[in-house]
Amino acid sequence: MRITGRAGMPYKRKGSPYWWVNLKGPNGQRIRQSTGTANKQEAEAIEGRLKAELWQQQTWGKAPEYTFEEVMTEYLKAKKGSKSFHNIQTSIEILRHYFGGVIINTVKKEYVRSAIQRMQRERGYTAASLSTRMSYFKAAIAYCRKELDWNISDPSEGISLPKRGQRVRWLTREEADRLISVANGMKCHDLLSSFIVLALNTGMRKNEMLKLQWRSINFEERIVTLLADENKSGRTRSVPLNDAAIQVLEKRRAFAVEHGLKLRWVFAKEDGERWAYPDPSFRKACRLAGIEDFRVHDLRHTCASWMVSHGVPLADVKEVLGHFSVTMTERYAHLAPHRAMQAVSVLS
Repeated sequence: MRITGRAGMPYKRKGSPYWWVNLKGPNGQRIRQSTGTANKQEAEAIEGRLKAELWQQQTWGKAPEYTFEEVMTEYLKAKKGSKSFHNIQTSIEILRHYFGGVIINTVKKEYVRSAIQRMQRERGYTAASLSTRMSYFKAAIAYCRKELDWNISDPSEGISLPKRGQRVRWLTREEADRLISVANGMKCHDLLSSFIVLALNTGMRKNEMLKLQWRSINFEERIVTLLADENKSGRTRSVPLNDAAIQVLEKRRAFAVEHGLKLRWVFAKEDGERWAYPDPSFRKACRLAGIEDFRVHDLRHTCASWMVSHGVPLADVKEVLGHFSVTMTERYAHLAPHRAMQAVSVLS
């Protein structure tokens, strides 16, 4: 059976900026899909490739091959504009180091299992981080299979990821001082040391700080207001600022004024662009400070641990961190043995 297409080759659909193709497959099924490009020559080339793949499928029984990049590109196009787009894009870029160039519908489970093990070993990912990365891998494949009718299966299906655990790694005051001192001596010291100090004194999440804008800060009230679409909880919350946090923010504001930057991003580089990737510098600072098994997110754990150790009630710690429930905050309860001692003291 001949593979045929619509007269005039690729065509435009109302409301879409892209060229579309309309092909008749080997079993008579009609295949209509976007080429994902507004360039007609590129669309014609894509249509030619699709026809060739369908011909191979008809003649040799060979299914079309889809690379990791092709699958992820389609998924990213579908998720563009969503609240989680930046996180998805970052995760996919990390996955590309381990799956780049791989043909999704022919890769073996052993390869996927090995890639997951390497990801954990080389990047020090927790079970939760691995699960998040692989969830986007699975979601992209599911999207292409369901929405684009691609004949691909998920090679990660049935592979067990490490079990999630409650990891609480925190610094002593001496370790924190050592880390800040090392950060102050590094090339990106203006950004890194301020980032560390603000995290330790507010408990804010990494992305909450990296996306923090000056309009969210009230110096008089000593409050940062994080809107619902600016934090993981999905609800507006306020973060109180102590003296150390105020000092760091004033330092960042002076940096912006000195370099003639628009007062938009708190963590802006010298060119005014937002600082987006602190992890490489942070890992180097930890290594130079002799601090092992410590991630950026553990700065938040450290903030919580310090508060609990100094007698701050878990309910108050919950409000500072923006947890949904006190159950999430109870992972730090073991750091407050004085509470149990106070409880039993009333019995004697």
